[in-house]
This record gives sequence, structure tokens and C-alpha cells, in this order.
Amino acid sequence: MDERAAPPGPDAPDALPVAFRGGGELRVATVGSSLLVSDALLAHLERLRELHEAADAVAAVVAGAAGWTDWAAVPGVPAALRHAGRLLDEAATRLRAIAERAAALDAAARVALAGAEQGEAAVQHGLRLASAVGAWELGAIGVPLLLMLATNPFVLAGLVAGGAILASDGGLARLQRWFLDHPRIITSPEFVEFVRLAVQSRDDLDRGARGVPLPLDLVVGESTAGGELASGGAAVILAGTAFGVLRDSDTVARPVRASAETAPPRGARERLDRIPEGGRVRIEVYEAPGEPRRVAVYVGPTDTFSVLPTDAAEDMRSNIEGVAGGNPASTRAVVQAMRDAGVTAEDEVQFLGYSQGGIVAAQLAASGDWNAVGLETYAAPTGGVDLPEGLAGMAVRNSDDLVPALGGPQRDTDLLQVERRAFTPGDDVPPIAVPAHQKDAYRATADAIDRADSAAVREQVARMDAFAAEIAGRDGATVTASEYELDRVWQDAPQGGR
Repeated sequence: MDERAAPPGPDAPDALPVAFRGGGELRVATVGSSLLVSDALLAHLERLRELHEAADAVAAVVAGAAGWTDWAAVPGVPAALRHAGRLLDEAATRLRAIAERAAALDAAARVALAGAEQGEAAVQHGLRLASAVGAWELGAIGVPLLLMLATNPFVLAGLVAGGAILASDGGLARLQRWFLDHPRIITSPEFVEFVRLAVQSRDDLDRGARGVPLPLDLVVGESTAGGELASGGAAVILAGTAFGVLRDSDTVARPVRASAETAPPRGARERLDRIPEGGRVRIEVYEAPGEPRRVAVYVGPTDTFSVLPTDAAEDMRSNIEGVAGGNPASTRAVVQAMRDAGVTAEDEVQFLGYSQGGIVAAQLAASGDWNAVGLETYAAPTGGVDLPEGLAGMAVRNSDDLVPALGGPQRDTDLLQVERRAFTPGDDVPPIAVPAHQKDAYRATADAIDRADSAAVREQVARMDAFAAEIAGRDGATVTASEYELDRVWQDAPQGGR
């Protein structure tokens, strides 16, 4: 586990590999909005509103001072005092003008942002409609055509030969190597948007293949928006279990030794670094006399991508089931760990997670079974999770990371949305799988969050910081850190390790 004893400083990015430095600007969608604007622009708009309010307040004070008396009507008043009165009048007038100008600019900015949000919604609706029509056409025309071709003996022979060539002599390894040598193919916001639309249009493909008329498909698609993930995930799991893969099992949370770090984390980077790897969950309990207990739950990412049964609860089935809105083994195991650590429904809980851990964290925060007051997720496909209002924290995504797009369009606008492009066109992209999804790429984004200028981001960072710090700083406070390994329990022996 990567623990940091000091808050991130201005040189924090230098601790990252060279390949993960750089990146784009931070973009933010405030609570209740789906429009992403740059953190710098948001900060400027916030200062403009502050200027309007401050100028208005000072103008009232100056005008009040100037109006204490009518200096011109008082005999014997020195000329200097009458001149000071005129200066105060002029100052009040100018301050009112500044306040009015700032108010007009503020109003214009609000109108522009509202227009931009409507425009963005129209664009997204158009893309959704186009992808739905395209998927329906592919299902209506492409699927029958493929079935027809598949019955042609020459086509079948070609497919068999091609598959044999790919499988033999390292063909799959060469294909994998080619993708690793060309990481920009999957590392771009455009590709991520394509993935999101493809996920969203899966049911349109299915309805087209089954002969549902296009107008009816579009009506049904609008009324069942968000159900694509559940139906698609269920279909994949059903098909997998029929072939002996993607099997489910009971779970267990096994206590393991936690790190000695018990000081409350400060900043997004420290919280991200505290999320464990290796199929584990970390639970920190903060207690102080006379105060309700506070608990921070840090859930780690996928432990294995194997579709075969293994000991790991954070496996591929849990990925699919979690994105589809089910009750995956990883979530069940985290609940077991929380209960073993003594967490109750009355305790105030802050959930944090990276990748699959973010799915689990969001599910638990939305479940209603826990007193969730904060949520911070990184790289998590949680677009379909309906979150309660009032949560502190944020959902953090790299806009060129395809994994969050697997959760479909974002509906969790009751949480601050923060995005950043991990690799701009001029940056070097490392030859690794899904570069923008790597934890180091998100460490760079967390550093940018800790340097954010906008009050919207700084307020959420401060709220998440205060959750533990307020209790840990009190007399008699205690902090208990526990870690658990999240395992499956099989009646028969699993076919693979962790």
C-alpha cells in the first residue's frame, strides 16, 4: 500500500513516472448539472460573483457614510470636509456601477452556461438517437447477414482458418502486442464516447435483430433508458455460467494486518493512495468521547480479470454484475468486513473506491443500509447508480479512460463530477493496457484536484478532509485501521488462484 505522511505539495507530480506527467485541465460539473466546465473558468465565475456582492456591500457602507449629513447646508463647515463628502458620494456611485457591471456579467455568464448546458444536452440526445438507429440497423441487417454468411461453407472455412492462424504461433500475443504498441487507439475522449454510446445502444441492437420496428424501438429505448446495463450484464453472466465460467459463490472477508498509518488523510491524493490493492478493503474507525463514530471504507480495484473460478471476490463476474446493478461478490464481502469491524447503521460512513472498488463504494452509499455522508470514486463505471442527495465528495474520471464509460451515461449528478484528460495529444502514452485507467494516471488527476482553484472543488476536498480530521483532533480520540482480504468460498476447488 502506498501511504503518504505529508500532504501533496507543488512538486507532487514529480513523484509520478514520466509517462504520467502532463495531462489536460481539470473540468467540473457542479451538483445537479451535467455540463463540464474548466476549473479555472469556474473559479473566475465564482470571483465575479464575489466581486458583485462585495462591491454592492461596500457601496452601501460608503453611501451611508456620505449621507450622515448634508455638509453643504451646515454653516462653517470647512471646505475640505465638504470636499470629502463629495468624494464619498462619487465613490459610492462608482462602487454601485462596479456592482451593477459585475451583476450584469454574472447574469450573462449564468445565461451562457444555461445555454451551453442545453446545447450539450441536445448534442448528447442527438448522439444517442444516432447510435440507437445505427445499432438497430446493425441488428436488423447485419445480424441476419452474418447468420447467412455463417452457413456458407466457404465463409466457415475462412473463419476456421483465420481463427487457427490467430490462435497458433503466438497470434493472440502479437495482436495484444500491437494494441500495446498503439495505445492511442483506445486512449482518446472520442473513443471513450464511442464506448459509452455502444454500451447505451446494446438493447437497440437486440431489438433490431428481433424485428422490432425502428419507431417502436426508439420509444421503448426512451422509456427503458438505463436498463441496457442490467439486461446486458444478465445475458453475459447467463451465457458464461452455461459454459462453466463467471460462476458465483459465497464470500468471506479475512482479516489481514493493516498498515500502521492512522493519521487522517489530507487531500484527494492521500485518500486515493490509501485505497488498497490485492483484493482488499481498508476500514478506518474514528472515535472520540461524546461524538458519533465515523468510519472510512476504502475499497480496492479488480483483483483478477479471469473468467474462471478463483479465490478472488473482486473478479470479472463482480465487474459485470456491479456495472449491471446487481449484488456482486465484492460488495457482499465488503459488507461482511464492515460488520466484522463493528460498523453499524448509526455510524457516519465515508465510502471511497477505485475502479471496481468505486462501483462497490457507490452501491453501498446508495443502498440505504448505511449512514453514508461521503463518497469519492476514481475510474469507476457508476453512471447508472442513483445516489442520495447531500453526499460530500466527488466522482473522478479521466476523460480518455474507457472503463468509466462501461457504466453508460452519467446519472449520478447529485455528486460533484470531476474529469481530466490523462494524456493530451502532445503527451507520451505508455505501452500498457488502458493507460488512462492506471492508478498513476489518477494520482496525477488527484494532484490536480488538490491544486484546484474553484470553490466547488475545494469545498468538497475540505468536507472529505474534515470527516476524519474533526474527530481525530479531539481529546481522547482513537483511530483503528483494519484490512480484510475479500475471498470467494467454493464448495468445490476453484480452477485458478487469485
